[in-house]
Amino acid sequence: MDELLQQLLNIGVNYIKSDSGISLEILEYKPHQAAEIDLLINKLLDQLQAYDLNTVRLECPAAFLNHLAYTKGKMQIVGERVLYKSSFIAPLDVSEQDNALWSIFDSSSIAFLAAVMGKSFQDAEKFLMEMNAELPSQAQKMYTVYIVNQEPIGVVFPHIEPNTKQEGRLFWIRALKN
Repeated sequence: MDELLQQLLNIGVNYIKSDSGISLEILEYKPHQAAEIDLLINKLLDQLQAYDLNTVRLECPAAFLNHLAYTKGKMQIVGERVLYKSSFIAPLDVSEQDNALWSIFDSSSIAFLAAVMGKSFQDAEKFLMEMNAELPSQAQKMYTVYIVNQEPIGVVFPHIEPNTKQEGRLFWIRALKN
């Protein structure tokens, strides 16, 4: 399986492997590589049970998914995501008092995340534990709480993508209303 994941990575399919499953991500529309990617994902799906994994999540442009006949036939579309990519011209001006780093294991962190996500404590805890499994070297440095007037209003999870050195993301999870 690791060899298949490396082959996918070599042709531009990023992955995160955790105890419960695999996340695959294709950020660019690459129709000239569709047949090869489709074949490798199909082989990966066939090997899941042998490695005691339950899920594979694939994120890719909708137009590209239409070129993945085997994959599209075996997987279920469960949602869409909007992706905006941009480079910062200058560093963001965020002062120390605007945010705080919280532990992902602290019960108050889990409770706050549950509140901003509108989920149960158990769902928020599961989300954080999956994040820790997927990004173990970064998870304790990611839970950034934004504060206005000494009150936490939302959570951001900035991180560097696995298998990259400078490509990253910010996951913003809603601000609480007054």
